[in-house]
Amino acid sequence: MAIREDVPAARPVTTVVAGVVVTACAVVAGAAAAVPGWVPGEPGEWDLLWEYFWVLWLLLPGLAAAGFVVAARPQWRRPAAVIAMVLAAQVCGHGLVAVRDWFNTAGASAGMRQTDLAWVVGLAAVVAICGTVAGCVATALLWREPVDGWRALRPRKPAYLTAALVVALGLPVALAWFTWDFSPVTMFGQAGLLYGLPWGAGIAAAAWLGRRGRTAALTAVAVSALLVGVEYAVRTLTLSW
Repeated sequence: MAIREDVPAARPVTTVVAGVVVTACAVVAGAAAAVPGWVPGEPGEWDLLWEYFWVLWLLLPGLAAAGFVVAARPQWRRPAAVIAMVLAAQVCGHGLVAVRDWFNTAGASAGMRQTDLAWVVGLAAVVAICGTVAGCVATALLWREPVDGWRALRPRKPAYLTAALVVALGLPVALAWFTWDFSPVTMFGQAGLLYGLPWGAGIAAAAWLGRRGRTAALTAVAVSALLVGVEYAVRTLTLSW
């Protein structure tokens, strides 16, 4: 019996499957985040509430689009994967922060039913899990076996690692120090999950990637930071009015 040798697949099956998984995670996370919670409002009435920053609704389509590019355009796999990694990390952070916020809301709203709390907390956990899975898949797509062994693990641009450390730790510390609406520990954790760690990971990845991947990583971080800045500006102006 002839033994059939391994031959390259006509299409990169693993890459296509990975892209589909990333897109599916974005869709599932969006569906979970879209379900509102019920909190007591006026006497005898219940109000709908979503415990997510609105920028999440821009991150999720971006994550889905990055997964689609991974599946449909394998030649753009690494740039799309690093974008997916940054966005997925933020989606995970939004889910984790929402879990905490729902418990805070339940404590402030004495009339919130425990069954409703369990439901929305579970859905927020789904958002976090989907972000985690998508991020892990995207990170796996970025990996290449080093040709030169351990020496190849040295970053091409070491300065980006320093910048990543400053963003990952310095940004949460700065926000915790200058924000008085929450306790410093609470703000440090929230800023780290939503901004510091995802953006720091994207900048750190740029230290090892080639030109296209590095440009994609830094662009994803910059656009995400711009969207977050716009959201905070709108919130500040709205509250001031």
